[in-house]
Amino acid sequence: MALFGEKKQRTYCHRCGDRVKKLNYRGQILRSKYCGRCFCKKIEDGRTCQWPRVNLVIPWCAEHLRCQAGGIDGGRCDRAVKENNPEKYKFCADTHNCAQSDCVYARLPDRPYCAEHLCSSPGCRDPRRGGPYPFCLKHTCQHLYCTSVVPGDSDPSSPWRFCETHRRCSRNGCSRRCHMRDSGSAANFCGEHYCQWVDGCGEERAAGAEGHWGRHRCKEAGCARGIAAYEGWYCREHECDMMECRYPKLVGDYCHSHTCQRRNCKKEARMDGFCDNHQRCEVPGCKEDRLVEGMKKHDRCDRHRHGSCQAGGIRPCSNRVVEGTHYCEDHLCGFRLCGNAKLFGCSYCEAHKCPVANCQELRQSAGVAYGGRRMTTTMGFQPLVAGYCAQHSCRHGGCDSQAMRDQFFCAVHKCSTHGCMSEGTNSARGGSAACDAHYRGQGSSQGFFSHFQPLPQFAPRPAFPFANDDFQGSFGSPDDFRPVGFDPLLR
Repeated sequence: MALFGEKKQRTYCHRCGDRVKKLNYRGQILRSKYCGRCFCKKIEDGRTCQWPRVNLVIPWCAEHLRCQAGGIDGGRCDRAVKENNPEKYKFCADTHNCAQSDCVYARLPDRPYCAEHLCSSPGCRDPRRGGPYPFCLKHTCQHLYCTSVVPGDSDPSSPWRFCETHRRCSRNGCSRRCHMRDSGSAANFCGEHYCQWVDGCGEERAAGAEGHWGRHRCKEAGCARGIAAYEGWYCREHECDMMECRYPKLVGDYCHSHTCQRRNCKKEARMDGFCDNHQRCEVPGCKEDRLVEGMKKHDRCDRHRHGSCQAGGIRPCSNRVVEGTHYCEDHLCGFRLCGNAKLFGCSYCEAHKCPVANCQELRQSAGVAYGGRRMTTTMGFQPLVAGYCAQHSCRHGGCDSQAMRDQFFCAVHKCSTHGCMSEGTNSARGGSAACDAHYRGQGSSQGFFSHFQPLPQFAPRPAFPFANDDFQGSFGSPDDFRPVGFDPLLR
């Protein structure tokens, strides 16, 4: 406070040099080092800004007029705030302030509007329609009071300018609402004109088709069903059942490439063109099918798995061999435990055929009715048999000699009486070989056939026991061999 009689010290403007008077700004008495034409209008804590205004027209200093948004390299933006009014705006109009009129918020990165005024459709840079609409004009349904989003990239008159609820059929002249699919999405056409393809086609159905567009209609002649897959050409009934194959079925459930190449087989083919039951034999050069026995599938064909018949001849036999032998059914000896090849024109091998010329019957063995020699065996089922067949063997027990012509016994065991077919006696009679009847002198009175015991029309088929003592019983029943006819009078 100045003393009585002292003059008050005057203050002059630090910018223009004019005398600084008391500043009355909006009813406040302010103290400043600038005059009323040079002071910055930014008031803080009852004091004016320490910097002068930019010019007489803009009543703000350069610091308060500067945009508050960050600039390049972490600094501040050098532009002035919008409308040069730092009391209302904080950001420059060109880069950082929302482009919406009277909006004071900063715009979003790479967008001209703030989050409150930018269209909510992803990627859109346009402002919202205003009011309750969260989207811009082109992304908002054209139906009155509808706020739903639409694609926005179609013509204003297109049905796509409406949402799925209010969309109209895209067919010219049709004003029906679009069909709503089971998934909740709307088709481009009404229920009468939309394509019913399962994956949601947006095209119009073809004329005469069962609800499908021409591209989604089965290409099979006369079929109006839809295709089974988007990249396919045929419906489920006419398309190959192989996964991802789009070719038509041939005869069964597969196309030509996926059907077994074996004639009349309709099963699925593998990489080599044949099904599991018709795979080629793994032997190089063999074109036969692999052997399938029930549910078991072998790697080789029947011939290469069991071997080929080794019978010789002009034409080698390639038939399947009998298990455990080297010959097929046609060339194997008729005796079921023999592994030798049969003789030409005969049913038995040399070891089992009767030694009598032109006789093709099976030899008898010891222990069988009417005699014969015991059969012995070696490894590999190659029996060594002696004796003769039932017609040519001596009926004396244990004898392996051939019976005499028109007789039942050999020369040693037949009755010594001429014409008698009975067996000589086994009793000691001083070396006599006559039968009992002729020994008593009764043979002449009872005729030639007095002691004749005719054989049955079919002799029993002999069974051959092993010589090995470990094997008990015979090799089979009489039915294992074909019947042998016998008539001694016809020899």
